[in-house]
Amino acid sequence: MFQLETPGRKMRAWLVGLTLAKVLIFLALALFLHVKPFVGDNAIYYFIPIAQRIDTVGSFNDVYTRDFSSVPPAYPFLLAIAYRVAGSLALPMVVCLQFLADLFIAFALLKMGTRFGSHRVAVVAGTIWLLFPPAVVISTWISPETFYSACVIGGLLSIAVRDPDLASPKRMGLSGLMFGAATLLRGNTLFLPFIYALYWVRKRAYAAAAVFLLAFGIPLGIWTARNWVVLRDPIVVSSSFGAAFMQGSDDKLYQNKATEYTGLFLSAEAAGITKPAVETSSNINRWMFRIGIRNYRLRLQNQGVFAALGHVARKVGYMWFLTESGNRRSQAILLVCALSVVPLGLWELWLWLWSGDEARRIPAITIAFWIGIHLLVVPIARYTVPILPVIVLAACFRADTLLRGVRLPLKN
Repeated sequence: MFQLETPGRKMRAWLVGLTLAKVLIFLALALFLHVKPFVGDNAIYYFIPIAQRIDTVGSFNDVYTRDFSSVPPAYPFLLAIAYRVAGSLALPMVVCLQFLADLFIAFALLKMGTRFGSHRVAVVAGTIWLLFPPAVVISTWISPETFYSACVIGGLLSIAVRDPDLASPKRMGLSGLMFGAATLLRGNTLFLPFIYALYWVRKRAYAAAAVFLLAFGIPLGIWTARNWVVLRDPIVVSSSFGAAFMQGSDDKLYQNKATEYTGLFLSAEAAGITKPAVETSSNINRWMFRIGIRNYRLRLQNQGVFAALGHVARKVGYMWFLTESGNRRSQAILLVCALSVVPLGLWELWLWLWSGDEARRIPAITIAFWIGIHLLVVPIARYTVPILPVIVLAACFRADTLLRGVRLPLKN
């Protein structure tokens, strides 16, 4: 791979320049070709209406709008701020901010890659991330993925350190707060901090675990208390896990919810899993979770162990290219992008997991947990976006190692 100087102002300026180019191209498309940010179902039915309610009424939801609790609160609040500041230009403004969040991720990769021992690889990884098609596209969506990814990578950067730095309360507290903020953007990281804490307890880093968990719990505790006071419902982040788990229990539910749900609910009711009489968000969440458990149990009973393992294996593949729309062209593009980095990245992360370098082991543990937890839910590719920066970085390290191992024949 090509040689670059030690990361400094010139390298950061290069990443800033790429980001400004992306912003200018998007604004030009928006102004002259009337290209608009992509607004999907979640934005149409949840994020935007909640943001407008916050802007006008001053509250996220109430007992009459319980369904809004199916999404985490942070992104609608960010949209509400954008509406208050920019009015009709709020959505383009959010896209520009999401490009800046991608720049933050690139800076984090620059820092992390340098920490792991290669300035050259760090710059390549940061550049690839800013140009990586899935990252560029998701940044133009009205969706929390980009901000969520920035919080996850920022939190990971603070704790992907060697043992002496693990004792820093400031570092642990900052990381805990960033993971707490990330979880309020999307609930996928709700259990990840406990995996970190178990790892640190095993290493007898008790103070690190305690400070991290305390900082992580502060934003979540505030939102949970709010939900109990306003809704009388103990919702920790959102009430969407049951639905995602249920969808992940059967391939037919990934992209055919409208046609499959009626029969599924009738079958579950016949088996004694009835819809709760009191339809609070948490009750519906638990009901859907029970239906998902039933689906997994029926698959195992009726089709056997190998069918169940095949279902899990398919989900491992789906999580890198499956889209909710079912658009085969989009899935093909995502698959090509995934094949360019994921195999190399997972190969390198496997080596990091068993290496003696504690700084590299933390990202490897994170990716292992992420893949494991997403085998339980619907395996949509956008759920893997927050770990793609780490996989890109690991893939660059693996490619660098392989290229340095190539020996060209010497001329006589």
